[in-house]
Amino acid sequence: MPEFTILVFVATNVDKRLKIYKHIVKYAKLFEFPLIPPWRTDLIEKAIGTQAKKIKLVLSKNAVEYLAEAIGNDMTRAATELRKLYIYGNGRQLELAEVKELVPCQTQNSLHLASAIRQGESNQVLHLLDDLLSRSEPLMVIVATLLTQFITWLWVKSAIVSGVKKDSELAQLCSISNPNRIYYLRQEVANTSINALAKAVTMMLDLEMSIKRGAERKDLLPAILNVSRLFKLTQSV
Repeated sequence: MPEFTILVFVATNVDKRLKIYKHIVKYAKLFEFPLIPPWRTDLIEKAIGTQAKKIKLVLSKNAVEYLAEAIGNDMTRAATELRKLYIYGNGRQLELAEVKELVPCQTQNSLHLASAIRQGESNQVLHLLDDLLSRSEPLMVIVATLLTQFITWLWVKSAIVSGVKKDSELAQLCSISNPNRIYYLRQEVANTSINALAKAVTMMLDLEMSIKRGAERKDLLPAILNVSRLFKLTQSV
């Protein structure tokens, strides 16, 4: 292997006890780039702001907030988009309207879809699901993400209702590796019915089973809209 070589490893986590890890760091310098959790919009905004300053790109606060929403935690895309904005801006501050024209929002994902379902926003559900399907997102991936998110919400809500107060205890009971996420999960389930969450998990499990048995794209929309209507009804009661 050439002396000046860059190796890129992509992994969900790095076990520093492994022999391969110890061997690599013995002969090379290691730089880690941990992915920012998608729900930590504050950290995403900070990272985008930091990157912009490094290349002397001047952005308004609203523009930075929009970029965090439009790009999400994809820092590779962030670097590309910021470089494009730098060339376009030519040293002047860019405002929200200009940034919106140059950087399309492509972060609609299954997590956004889960939030829209929980809030009973049927129109947003339609928009997000159509976007996911237009990008050929596999049905099982969509449903698996939704199911995981609703199970997490159900666990957190159940623990809160049962009297668990400490974030560390909630994280442990709900198998959440990052206790900082509890703050956001508390807000998300604050006005959500535990019965609705339990029913939604059951409906998602049924949907997952039907897809495994051969259900098609056309079957996904009515099933997910039914879950969304469930939360809409509980909010109106």
